[in-house]
Amino acid sequence: MRIQQVTIFAPDVSEMGRFYGGQLGMALTPLQESLEVQAGASRLDIRRSDGPVPAAHFAFNVAPDQFELVVHWLGQRTELLLQPEGVEIAEFPRWSARAVYALDPAGNIIEFIARDRIAGSGKRSFEADTDLLGISEIGLVVDDVPGTSADLRERFGIPEFDGGSDEFCALGDDEGLLILSKTGRAWRPIDDVPGAPCPLRVDLKGVASGQWRYGSQVVRAE
Repeated sequence: MRIQQVTIFAPDVSEMGRFYGGQLGMALTPLQESLEVQAGASRLDIRRSDGPVPAAHFAFNVAPDQFELVVHWLGQRTELLLQPEGVEIAEFPRWSARAVYALDPAGNIIEFIARDRIAGSGKRSFEADTDLLGISEIGLVVDDVPGTSADLRERFGIPEFDGGSDEFCALGDDEGLLILSKTGRAWRPIDDVPGAPCPLRVDLKGVASGQWRYGSQVVRAE
């Protein structure tokens, strides 16, 4: 499964452009009252909101042999979020993955994750405009995680990747995951901000066509 595009909303699109384009060096396409950010094979579409919205969570895949470079690269450009253990890097043994986190100006929790099952790049440097692989995770906040998981799996033919609890479930594969989180559960590694549904749209490829909506959260595939 591939996440082709994620659309989020922020009150200050220009500030988001300065962060993603200026600080992180990602390729930008300014549009009227919106901004397209190219992230490897995916696009992040940022549109203006009338006011603050709840924080979103999304992740970018990076090649596993570039992960240490990514940690250094990101730490030079913005403050890294610490894990509860006081370290910068989150280890996910069951997922064969490692990740590092930061906040964007709208308060979204962004993650750069390296998955060992994805091929290495063979490169000794990292630049966001050329080396990001794509958006590999997008968080969806719902009241009923098991029921939503069953609905999405049936609607789009997406397999369960991990979880299956009342609080958390991941659907998809290493290239693209829908992360279901129960309303009120905080997004890692920030444990003092309860998760809430935020307006977003996710466009998928490689799954059955259909559309799912939960409030202002939309997932669709053509």
